[in-house]
Amino acid sequence: MRKPLFLFLAFVLLLTACTQLPPAETTQPSSIVPLTTSATQTPTAPPTETPTAPPTETPTEPALFVGDVTAGGYRVHTDTSAYQPYVPPKAVYTRLADGPLESFIPSSDYGEVYPYIAAHVFGSEGNDGWRAGSCCGIVDRNGRILTDGIYCGVRTLSDWDYEHNSVRYLPFWVVQKVLSVTRHEEADADLSWLEDDTRMGVISLDGSFALPCEYKSIQAAGDGFVAYRSWDKPDFEVHDGSGTLLFTGADIFDGSKAEGWSIRWGDSLYLAGYYPNEDESVYWYLRPDGTRTLGPYSSAEPFQEGLACVSADGESYGYIDKEGNWVIEPVYETAASFCNGRVIQKTKESQAVVLDKSGNRLLTCEDDYWLYDAPCGFRSQRNWDDTVTYYDRDGSVLCSGGYNLCCLDAETFYEELDDCTRVFRLDGRELRMPLVDYMSTGIFLVDEQPIPGYVGRSYQDEVEYFLPQDLSAAAKQISFDTESPNSYFTCFDTQDEITNQTWHLCWNGRAWLGCTDEGDTLTVPLRVPSPRVFGDRINAELDHASVYLDLDGNIVFYYPLNAED
Repeated sequence: MRKPLFLFLAFVLLLTACTQLPPAETTQPSSIVPLTTSATQTPTAPPTETPTAPPTETPTEPALFVGDVTAGGYRVHTDTSAYQPYVPPKAVYTRLADGPLESFIPSSDYGEVYPYIAAHVFGSEGNDGWRAGSCCGIVDRNGRILTDGIYCGVRTLSDWDYEHNSVRYLPFWVVQKVLSVTRHEEADADLSWLEDDTRMGVISLDGSFALPCEYKSIQAAGDGFVAYRSWDKPDFEVHDGSGTLLFTGADIFDGSKAEGWSIRWGDSLYLAGYYPNEDESVYWYLRPDGTRTLGPYSSAEPFQEGLACVSADGESYGYIDKEGNWVIEPVYETAASFCNGRVIQKTKESQAVVLDKSGNRLLTCEDDYWLYDAPCGFRSQRNWDDTVTYYDRDGSVLCSGGYNLCCLDAETFYEELDDCTRVFRLDGRELRMPLVDYMSTGIFLVDEQPIPGYVGRSYQDEVEYFLPQDLSAAAKQISFDTESPNSYFTCFDTQDEITNQTWHLCWNGRAWLGCTDEGDTLTVPLRVPSPRVFGDRINAELDHASVYLDLDGNIVFYYPLNAED
């Protein structure tokens, strides 16, 4: 835990320096240098000026941090007498203003705005160097710098989409700053630790709206968000998808004191909870303007698919509609929400059951069975070394087997045998392939054409195999074949953090290629760990630069970094 905390100390020292020293003089480039790097070439960092600064005395204490922190910032050391102005490199970017950009100024003229890595912050312990983190800034879609590296983190606001079983991204950036760091000294220096005060803010994707970094937490709620200022009182704000303030915690709770508070969203109604003490909770459902409509309940979940799981006594759960009528009587033991018309519940007799939205029991398992969701519907299992049974969504048995029987999709299953892996479909088709430890759905790309199927991984032999989805061909061993540059295999799926479209990202040893199920493609001719997709832009972090490319792999903008490895 000690190493990551050095980042916060570095950031606080940076803020201290910026308030105590005059801004560094920078040279504004006369024009943007055109970026003409070919999509088939790995970009190289542009020439930069070597920063110059008056000589300073060597600090008496060894420096904890080294590295140029940001344009307009300072080189960070533990001894404040060692601060030196940082002269940013020329070229490849423009700035909103000549001087340090220490806050985000909302405007309707930016187009989209994006995060970028302004600098890596390095720390050291003894003679071993390690990267502690990064300083982040904001740019517009043309690469113009709107803020320097004033944030210790930028992420896309997101929540979980239960219907599609995936993340859902909203058009807001959550930005973070470390306001203060306190070092707690212990007699044993190795036990000393840092405590930081990290605060969050919000910037809209179009750059027209922003909240300063004054909040403890930012949480998605419908198309908007909830911003918490503190945890010990109802000091939160609820905003809609345009950033407009709808209501505050004080509006609905009248400033009452309690142990805790919460606000969640579901099916056009908010669910507000407060906890008078550690043994009691009270829940109300609220309209979008913050007025109460249903409640109070001792326990409740947000509405999902028109129904909400509630309990009047905290022990027996049932489901109500938006008028507050019981649709399923409160005779169950757990708080669980519907997803795609089904829910797994537990009876008072400890039986696991599957219910439809009318309360009909489609499947009942004995009290010593576990019941889970599965791609085909549901999976039941007595324990880890007993029979596994798969059911469809209506509760009909599909197949049974040993504990290692697994479901790939609604019609395909696999199990590990003594000397091979058996893959079979419910229509009777079956293939045997070399023994693998794990299988999952995947995409095989040939000449940019996606072939859906399954990828099997043998971790012991470090070998991967691919099977077409219809089991029409034997398993093909996957390798980085330098003689077949148009063949790729799926490394992982990622999601466009603006459009929520899923990309299958593939690698052939020289470049990334991505495709969607709709046939869109992208190219990233860079050796990067994992590119991120933001609409028609791709972000990649290299050792020497933070890069933005278009979907054809052409560089739009990049900001040189202080690479030290």
